Amino acid sequence: MWAFMDTTEPSVFVAGNEEGVNRVRAENGKYAFLAESTTIDYTNQQLPCDTMKIGSNLDSKGYGVATPLGSDLRCVADYDSGQV
Repeated sequence: MWAFMDTTEPSVFVAGNEEGVNRVRAENGKYAFLAESTTIDYTNQQLPCDTMKIGSNLDSKGYGVATPLGSDLRCVADYDSGQV
């Protein structure tokens, strides 16, 4: 996939999400934009509601937040009860 994307003219790359979505809309089904799933889900719900997600997510990632020891923002999660 990378070799195709890297050699295609005109370039398939865009500067950001807004440009990617605008290009999808302008190219009438001839351009697909790969983006983070939350961006796609959000965009698909915005007017003019003319975009859609095709297929499933390519991967799944979890995120964590780091805080210093002793921070007021730290807490211990009780995962068994679902409470934080």
